[in-house]
Amino acid sequence: MGRVYTIDYLRGILALLVMVYHYSMWEKLLTPDATSFLTRNALYGVSLFFIISGFSLTLSYYRKFDHFDIRALKDYFFKRFARIYPLYWLVVTLFLASLLVGGKTFPAIEQILLNLTISFVFFGEYTGFTAGSWSIGMEIAFYLLLPIALYVAKKGKTAGTVLLFALALSALAISSYGMYDSPETALYWPIYMNPLNHVYFFLFGILAGVFYLEKNPFFILRKRTVWLLIAVTAAIAVFYPIKGGIVALIYEENRLILSAVALTLFYLFTALNPHINPAGTAEKVFERFGNISYTVYLLHPVIFLICNVLWFNGTDITPEAQIVFMILVTLIASHIVYARYELPMTRYLLSRRPRHD
Repeated sequence: MGRVYTIDYLRGILALLVMVYHYSMWEKLLTPDATSFLTRNALYGVSLFFIISGFSLTLSYYRKFDHFDIRALKDYFFKRFARIYPLYWLVVTLFLASLLVGGKTFPAIEQILLNLTISFVFFGEYTGFTAGSWSIGMEIAFYLLLPIALYVAKKGKTAGTVLLFALALSALAISSYGMYDSPETALYWPIYMNPLNHVYFFLFGILAGVFYLEKNPFFILRKRTVWLLIAVTAAIAVFYPIKGGIVALIYEENRLILSAVALTLFYLFTALNPHINPAGTAEKVFERFGNISYTVYLLHPVIFLICNVLWFNGTDITPEAQIVFMILVTLIASHIVYARYELPMTRYLLSRRPRHD
């Protein structure tokens, strides 16, 4: 099965929008609420990351987990470690260094260890150092789920697929109607960190991967139809009428509708893949953004902290100019870090992984 380039393009676009959202919010140019497109993208863009993750991993491992093989599991977890941890450790190091330079309060050793191991998600509360680190913790938890889910889907066939679908729908229902007392819930963040609020996106990604591998005709659409539906779906995401704070976006029917929008957008980008030219100039640009999406996502909060400690503190530079500057610095730094550290380190670790005869 060939590479699904358009999913990488989508991942790159989402990472850029999350970065713009955070910079705009931190510079106080944006008040996060239900009417803001950037706020909607920040919430459901990360949800799309979970869908993409489940889908991509299924394409890679579906045929490797039709039975429980310890060697296959070791290889899978080592590859996930090599992909996630080196860049995360660099970001934690830069974060701690910026605290020292800026004279900020240093975190407790327990928090440092939880971040270095990305294990905070297993201890019932969020203690990630930077914005976005919570979702990496969720990813680590979902990685443990993937082999079991693929085994169920492969061995159970139709019954296994139906079971996964039922579990995903159940989690979606609980997330929509069983988490928040009202759309005005103030202390929503600890509740939002419950994995039940996110696991169904990962499961839907797995199911999409299974259907895609089976060459389901559902993924075949005409190019004009795909673009029209993408435009309609994007319009719903932007203009669907919701008022109130952030919780209104994840409360009851709004959670159902916007989750459906996210899933539809993912499906349409997947259906777009046969209609693009991977060698085209625009496609190469989007592919590059897709390649550095993880780098941009993790690095931009640290870039914000460093810029404010080293350059912006005490200056009269406008917030708009600061945002433009930080976006440029983030993109340049992400290209350098990806090419000079992240990719080489991942390749080095993979070259050192245990070989099985």
